[in-house]
Amino acid sequence: MSERAVAIAQALLVMGTGFLVGVLGSGIVADRLTRRGMSLLDVNLGFLAIYFAAQVAIIFHPPGSALLAWSIFAMTGQSAVLAYPWLSSYFGADLPMLPDRSYTSPKPRPYDLTDVTERIPSPGAVLEPLRRPPDESPVPQDTFEP
Repeated sequence: MSERAVAIAQALLVMGTGFLVGVLGSGIVADRLTRRGMSLLDVNLGFLAIYFAAQVAIIFHPPGSALLAWSIFAMTGQSAVLAYPWLSSYFGADLPMLPDRSYTSPKPRPYDLTDVTERIPSPGAVLEPLRRPPDESPVPQDTFEP
């Protein structure tokens, strides 16, 4: 095996390990910092600042920093998912549940929705093709304004 192949394999191992540590560690760090009074948005922005700094280091590649920059990039790359719990806390979890309904529409008229919830078979059932009645009223061209 060539020296280059070994270096690539080692870099991929470091990045994979960094990704695993980042996935597990970002949630733990975010949880601990929010318990100490820090906003989840601030934690997320901190992770993103480190992520962007790693990208700058990768772009300008100062000597001897490539492996460190790539490992930090891997560890912080998935931290943007912390925006979802922040959004949940921002909008609140006490919103009422909406009914679980399924709709379909013909391609030429995407906003002509038909509720097909009752037609959807249970999992494992044999599916029959959905038949729509022929469309007799075309949409006038002046209906939608750009």
